[in-house]
Amino acid sequence: MEKRNTEIVDQKVENAMKTTCEKVEKTYAAVVSVEKSTELKNKKIEQTAAKTANHYIKECFRIQGVPEDPSRTKIENIVPTTNEVSEILNLIGAKPNTVEMKRLGKFNAERNKPRTLLVTVSNAHEAKITLARSHECREELNKKDIYIMPALSKEDSIRENLILKKKRELLSEVVPREQIKIRNLELFNDGSKV
Repeated sequence: MEKRNTEIVDQKVENAMKTTCEKVEKTYAAVVSVEKSTELKNKKIEQTAAKTANHYIKECFRIQGVPEDPSRTKIENIVPTTNEVSEILNLIGAKPNTVEMKRLGKFNAERNKPRTLLVTVSNAHEAKITLARSHECREELNKKDIYIMPALSKEDSIRENLILKKKRELLSEVVPREQIKIRNLELFNDGSKV
């Protein structure tokens, strides 16, 4: 009888161990699953953040050549009057829903060149249409020394400044202006990449 009781106790212990092992395995599987889903959520958050950053750039465009009023104060000149921008946009036949406008860079009253405007519109489609129309009306805008371009990220803006610096160096070396072209943030001299 003792032998039988020992067998029953052994079997109960074995069953309890199996049950505990199964619970541990299920718990481990659940933890791994949560870790994987957390990893996926983090990746989605990072992707969304990257898209949002890129989306901001797509909803903006730059306008160069809009004069700054010397009678306005430094703070007033940060935000141009909507009439100035509306005139330009009416000239090209675009009427985007403008959300925000601001000038880029520091104000300098002695500088004769106006600062670039960054215009944010309500969606990327309006910005794309405005840029397309500005390209069609490029000759009219160039006569007024006004240029409408896509907005750049900080990295591309730094890259653009370096390219413009190289362009000025080439011009100072008496390279004819007609030979120098900038396409997609790359500098070309007589058809060859610099």
